[in-house]
Amino acid sequence: MPVLSTVILACGGAAQMPVTPQATTAAVTPTTTTVAAVTSPESVLDQGLPRSSSYSFIDVTVNEAVFASVEPRTYLRDERAAGARHLFLEITLDNTSDADVANWPPNPFALQLGNEFLGPPEIVEGRPNIGLTQLATTEMVLAFAVPDDAGFEDASLVVAQPDRVPMILPLTGEIAELGYPMTVPISGEGPAQSVGVGCRQSLEVEVLGGNVAIDLLGTDYPTTYGARRAKVGERFLSLGLRVLNNGGSRCGAGGTNFGNHDVRLHIDEVPREPITWVNTAIGLDVAEDLSFDFAYPIDATALTLTVGSEEATLFTIPVPVPRTPPLPGEILQQ
Repeated sequence: MPVLSTVILACGGAAQMPVTPQATTAAVTPTTTTVAAVTSPESVLDQGLPRSSSYSFIDVTVNEAVFASVEPRTYLRDERAAGARHLFLEITLDNTSDADVANWPPNPFALQLGNEFLGPPEIVEGRPNIGLTQLATTEMVLAFAVPDDAGFEDASLVVAQPDRVPMILPLTGEIAELGYPMTVPISGEGPAQSVGVGCRQSLEVEVLGGNVAIDLLGTDYPTTYGARRAKVGERFLSLGLRVLNNGGSRCGAGGTNFGNHDVRLHIDEVPREPITWVNTAIGLDVAEDLSFDFAYPIDATALTLTVGSEEATLFTIPVPVPRTPPLPGEILQQ
């Protein structure tokens, strides 16, 4: 089945604006050109709002939902012009992270009506990729062109990017708990007798625990810090390690470096590097708590954490494979 983004794009761009006939001027008596007044009744969802869900550390809240036969460009005016039927959603985007939002497309929204997806909408007000700095908030108004028989009970707001797990927020009924982040029951410890030189003589490694998520904050090499959403069919696995350097008298004041080059996650026996950047100096008799992030497929059958150099694996511990079935939006994209 094509990915959600493809389905959305296939639905076309923003709704075409109907052209309102212009009034003519009589030969003797001048008249004023006007737009047609709105005559069809509005339908306002007056229960269950506001409601929220999250996408890549952005809380998306629907504050108001209105069906109206109005030209979107006039929706916020005192005098509205009649037009095709639309669903107008007034939403708030809250950046709950300490990272600026730089990777959102200008219009990642769609509307799910039953098994059909409509969009992208016309953006009446606001822009999702402008102004969402750390802990910032922005407000938007979206206009979706809909059939005349569309109802609130079939409608869900969708946030989606190509190949990423979508967010689906129903306008009515229960909001399903996604269950993330999910704790992974893992622990273990052991010495990693490095084959390196100088201070790399003895590192004691303890696994503090792990969790699985569909959103991740981290740094890409070398300095880009930001949020990301898991790909369809994948999850993020974060493993916490406490690394103690007891390397002996040859350790200098700078200690020894420990980071991505020392850690691998073997996914069905295939080694994978962490996807976020970690590299820190650990001084003599100093312990550092570090987190290493990996992406893994949800159909993986075996996960193993290894610590050591490229020449030798010095510390190995199996990682319980979390049970993470596809989310509803993922199934539609697969």
